[in-house]
Amino acid sequence: MSAVLAPRPQPPAPVQEFEASSRVLALVRDTALFLGASQEQAKDASRTGTIALESRTIALVPDVDEEALIMAAPLLADCLDDPARRVAALQASTQLMLSLGAVFARGFAGPQLLCRCPLGNASAEVVARHILQLAALANAVQAGVPCAAPEASGGHKERTHAQ
Repeated sequence: MSAVLAPRPQPPAPVQEFEASSRVLALVRDTALFLGASQEQAKDASRTGTIALESRTIALVPDVDEEALIMAAPLLADCLDDPARRVAALQASTQLMLSLGAVFARGFAGPQLLCRCPLGNASAEVVARHILQLAALANAVQAGVPCAAPEASGGHKERTHAQ
């Protein structure tokens, strides 16, 4: 009796969702590694344009000329529902823009904090510092939200994780 061996169908390779030059893709991968991601997690970060930290996920998008990465930290859906909080966020955005290059935004994806990280001579460490700073700011903002807000990281170093 002979059996014909058929190759097992391989799952399709994940689609590259994050469109950027190989230089930026490598920088995102290296940043994820710097933050403690595994090789597979870092590869996934460069494929999707997201870096998952313990406290939140940060989305990355290069600007048109790849001179900067725009970073987005989603906030809780009701974070800016209160008119007083929206006014406070708008007022804070002016100071945040000058000091950190960050602003509050409300869009189809809900409220978020946005930040710009220049890429001129940026290293993985520089990009990681921007990511950690944005995550800490988003955590601090959400700590004041009276619903089930996740706690801000208590001074410990964020690590990446698979979702």
